[in-house]
Amino acid sequence: MLPAVAIVVPASLLAVLGWRAYRADALSLRDRFRQDQAAMVRLAAARLSEEVGRALEDLAERARARAKPGARSVFDEQSEARFRATHSLARHVFVVHQGQLIYPAPTQRFASRDERSTESDALQPSSAVTHRYIQQQRRLRRMRAVFGRALRAEYRGRLGRAARLYGIVARAVGGGRMAANGSLGLARVLRRRGDLKGARKALVSVAQAAGAKRNARGIAYKLLAHAGLVELGDRARLLEMHKRLMGAGYATSPQSRRFYLRWVVRRLRRALGRSRLTAASSTTPPVKVSAPLLSSSQLRGISQRTEALFATERFGRMLARYGVQERALPSGERTGALLVDAGTILVLRRDGQTMVGFSLDQQALRRRVGQQQRRLPPSGRGIALRLSRVGQRIDVPAKKLLHNAALPAPLGHFSLIATRAAADPVADIERKGQLRHIGMVLGLVLVLAAGLFFTYRGVRRESDLAQLKSDFASNVSHELKTPLTSIRMYAEMLQQGIAEGPDDQQRYHEVIIRESERLGRLIANVLDFSRVERGTRRYDLVEIEVDELVRDALDTFSRLADEDVADVTLADKIEPGASKHVIADHEAAVQSLLNLLSNAVKYSRGAPGVEVTLRGGHGELGVEVRDHGIGIPPAEQKRIFDDFYRAPQARQANVEGTGLGLALVRRHMEACGGRVTVQSAVAKGSRFTLWFPAARDEEE
Repeated sequence: MLPAVAIVVPASLLAVLGWRAYRADALSLRDRFRQDQAAMVRLAAARLSEEVGRALEDLAERARARAKPGARSVFDEQSEARFRATHSLARHVFVVHQGQLIYPAPTQRFASRDERSTESDALQPSSAVTHRYIQQQRRLRRMRAVFGRALRAEYRGRLGRAARLYGIVARAVGGGRMAANGSLGLARVLRRRGDLKGARKALVSVAQAAGAKRNARGIAYKLLAHAGLVELGDRARLLEMHKRLMGAGYATSPQSRRFYLRWVVRRLRRALGRSRLTAASSTTPPVKVSAPLLSSSQLRGISQRTEALFATERFGRMLARYGVQERALPSGERTGALLVDAGTILVLRRDGQTMVGFSLDQQALRRRVGQQQRRLPPSGRGIALRLSRVGQRIDVPAKKLLHNAALPAPLGHFSLIATRAAADPVADIERKGQLRHIGMVLGLVLVLAAGLFFTYRGVRRESDLAQLKSDFASNVSHELKTPLTSIRMYAEMLQQGIAEGPDDQQRYHEVIIRESERLGRLIANVLDFSRVERGTRRYDLVEIEVDELVRDALDTFSRLADEDVADVTLADKIEPGASKHVIADHEAAVQSLLNLLSNAVKYSRGAPGVEVTLRGGHGELGVEVRDHGIGIPPAEQKRIFDDFYRAPQARQANVEGTGLGLALVRRHMEACGGRVTVQSAVAKGSRFTLWFPAARDEEE
């Protein structure tokens, strides 16, 4: 008990101290892990701000390069497209130079008809109106009257009269806007009458003579003429019109520019669809299909550029309303951000007298946050990053919130929120550490339990062995005392002359000799066992006939046995003609057989005689000794060959013995290369068989 306590108590203390050390390490690990995660979040925020800063610096470099002498303008649509292709966070670009919005260009304002009249009147001399000016005004009024009659005739369907009147207006002396209006009306009427050639001629004349003139609505006459030519079938002019409209090639109002850009794109889509339909239709005979104006990818590019231009113009109008040119950065700061509305945030950079910036694409910024999350190292995979506006409510439990701080400038209007994912990697690591620690403790407990078990087993075995040795000494003493008593008794009877005649004297002498041989056999067993234990027993393995071994053993047993022992019968079940020679040590084999015969007689308890049978096997010959005694339980059959062991049934039957007989039989048979087997049942007797290796024939 004390050794167990001495082992279990220190082991328990070690387990408790190890658990406390593990908990301290786990807390330290969690603290370091939190610090590492917060550092990773701050690094991701710094990367986002640095990316925006690099985009602003690149924009400033591009603006400086465009502002050099010889450059066409400070910025334009092509430069913006290249910049946005390089920096995906930028949606729209603006440039302010010397307090003026340079790009996008401010929307031009065109004077109305009354304003133009006032301006033209203001240009006249302040003195009396000259006769020439009066004549021009009279002619203009007459042409306006004619133009009005032409419009009424066209409306009433009198196309001939309308064409004649429009022609008069178109041929008006001095040209001007009235002549352009007449030519456009003439082209319109001729088209309705089916004179496409005349209509085209009238439109071409307007396009050539109009120059930069605009009508009362601010629409350039050249643009109207080109649109009319397209409607007459000149589809190739659509690309030219788009190019002019995109590059401000027409001196027209912004509203008309947007209208005709959309009109051109619709016409191009219609032309492309018509060419596809014509190419797909099957006609007989085949019709030659004209090549389309442009491909699908080219049309897609035109549409995207057009929409980008519209977005830039809307952005320019928004900047004009917001007055970005009047905003200024705080002193000492080169970069900053301006909050226009919930969907627009401007980031800008001041470089001397030039201020550049762009509107931030918030969706692209959120996608970039997702990319930053995917680039986190393995220790940061339990973090979920989210972008939020400063001041917005955060619906995140406090125990899951890891970091919430505003991004560095110029993204100060945003905050980066880091939350712990559902699967906490630290918890997984701690759980694995707990399982590992518990496994180690359980392993230690198992090792201690195994050690205690084997220690107890060893102590128990040593105790049993000591008890067996003590029983062996007692049994040997008793076994030696019995023949010595008989020898002494008969010797004293002979010495005292108690024997009545020669026959009694002969019988006394035989008893003394038999008990002496019995005593000698017992001593030989003990000495043999001692030599086997020490490894000094020598075995002389020779070829012996099995019948000879059995006869020698039976002769010796008949001399040593008492007169009232059971009869021993011999049977031979070996096939006729088979070899009966075995390889064995003669003395060891005879001694083993004598031990089996002695046990069979002792444990028979007056039952019928003992049978000795010779048996043949595969490469071995057996000598079986069978009795009809008390038998051996199955649980004891594995231990009867152990040293000094005696079955409880033997003690209960008051049968004398030392516990060395069967142990010596097993060791002798193993030394001779054979084996011993047992078959027994309680109250039915036992069968012990000595199997010897058979000797090979000379022919083999």
